[in-house]
Amino acid sequence: MNAKHYRLKIALLGIWFVVSGSAYSQTWLQSDAPTNFWTSVALSADATKMVAVAGDSFNGISSSIYISTNSGMTWTQTGSPSNRWTSVASSSDGNRLAAIAQTGFIFTSTDGGSTWISNSVPRLSWRSIASSADGSKLFVETFFGQFYKTTNFGSLWTSNSAPGGTWAIACSPDATKLIAGGGNSVPRSICISTNSGLMWTTNINTPSSWAAWAVATSADGTKLWAVDGIGSPYGLIHRSMNAGATWETNNSPPGTWQSIAASADGTKVIAANWQGSGYPFGALYTSVDSGATWTSNNIPVQAWRGVACSSDGNTFIATTDRGGPAQSEIGKGRIWIFRTTPSPQLHLISSNNNIVLSWAVPSINFGLQQNLDLNIANWTEVTNAPTLNLTNLQNEVTLPLTTNNIFYRLRTQ
Repeated sequence: MNAKHYRLKIALLGIWFVVSGSAYSQTWLQSDAPTNFWTSVALSADATKMVAVAGDSFNGISSSIYISTNSGMTWTQTGSPSNRWTSVASSSDGNRLAAIAQTGFIFTSTDGGSTWISNSVPRLSWRSIASSADGSKLFVETFFGQFYKTTNFGSLWTSNSAPGGTWAIACSPDATKLIAGGGNSVPRSICISTNSGLMWTTNINTPSSWAAWAVATSADGTKLWAVDGIGSPYGLIHRSMNAGATWETNNSPPGTWQSIAASADGTKVIAANWQGSGYPFGALYTSVDSGATWTSNNIPVQAWRGVACSSDGNTFIATTDRGGPAQSEIGKGRIWIFRTTPSPQLHLISSNNNIVLSWAVPSINFGLQQNLDLNIANWTEVTNAPTLNLTNLQNEVTLPLTTNNIFYRLRTQ
């Protein structure tokens, strides 16, 4: 890839800050992953590491867990046991993984999927899982609303007074903010927690007629989404821009929605529409304005099941559980990947005689450079390694404050 510069000039206490960029082409590509009944997928923050699970409880299809370490170019079957996997989660670095099965098993990996261990948990019908950015905190729910969590990556699991009847869950990167969606029980509800699931508040402004089949949250927990997988006659996509205080559907397309995912800042969103009895066959929809408007993607009509999104929203991944409308296509699903070239925004604040430069974890590798005079030959690498802020999934570099003019930019490597 040719090196590209991203520039925006800001003057602050003698420091000049440079970032620029433009839009690029985008397309969906089918990966080389084998055909399967793919149910769920998860990504590292930069989308270089991916994990996917398969298995169908209704048709008795079991499968292993697959990983990719090269942004989905190739996939490898791991040594996990064959099971009817329902959902999978990943830490931000892609090393800590957790997968749950409808048959009651929870398996975790600390080495990116090379090895797996079975967790000591009750044999319940697990449906949904969410992970903190560091992978230490995991939250799981069953098809019947039972809720368990761990704060030490599966060494000990506990249950508390979780909201009854919910079966979809998502959490912020620091795992303090959670959203849980209602499934089979009536009245259905959306429940919010701001203390890692110790206490829950039931949203009173959500309609009881729809089932939150899947939920998603922005990194700060202010933007929330819930998709209806049942509806009458079709489900809709619901969103809240105020941490669940109010909800709206806008002009969301109808469908039998199965999953939804969002970028860390909540601007880019993807939702997967499946097929139900008497319903039109599935499609993928994406949004670049937090779900205010939706675009149908130019992609084959299939039974779309699981979706995931990179931290910057420039990589989407989606899975299907069948290759076409016919029943004979069950278990012939594929994994698809969608990429755009990121244009990361640099941010700058001053703090205690230092400056802090930050940017969203990009889905391709960018390096931070500096320059005293903007001469194109004088750019040098900033050798300070960025640290990941687990509360917002931003890379951060702290440098001493100076009275000299300094320019900074991000450059592809």
